[in-house]
Amino acid sequence: MKKPRKKHTPNISTLDHLKHLNLHAAGLEIGASEIYACVPEDQDEPSVRVFQTFPVDLDALADGLAAGGVTTVAMESTS
Repeated sequence: MKKPRKKHTPNISTLDHLKHLNLHAAGLEIGASEIYACVPEDQDEPSVRVFQTFPVDLDALADGLAAGGVTTVAMESTS
């Protein structure tokens, strides 16, 4: 008779156990009409902001990232 497998359910309620590798990085989700920008929680309030894709909004996004000390950006786009 086979022994029942114990199910492993990770605790995803907290991310404290994850090590920060680059505290000066931001993540961008790029869509056709909106860009979501995410920075570390202690770097800016709110840590996630939405920008339109018009040139003036892209300038605001770039200025905000630079002002926050962001030196690295990871971008994702599905379109």
